[in-house]
Amino acid sequence: WNDLLLLTAFDFTVYILDEVDAFLDTRTAYRMGILLKDRSIKNKTQFITVSHHPELQVAASRIIGFYRYNGISVSVSASGFD
Repeated sequence: WNDLLLLTAFDFTVYILDEVDAFLDTRTAYRMGILLKDRSIKNKTQFITVSHHPELQVAASRIIGFYRYNGISVSVSASGFD
């Protein structure tokens, strides 16, 4: 949570977070997702996160997934979760 304190110190329009929830349990990852969603609405801030936690992903307005098929990276996306 100490890293998230930086969000209150700076007011950027876009934040990129790489697996910031890697060591969180499911409940805390969910709470973090709600916190990021709330901040994005209040401050018109966009968060781009890399996560493997479905609990964090439930707060997303768009999810983009990547996988490799025959040596080529392929992306899929879903949106409309608001």
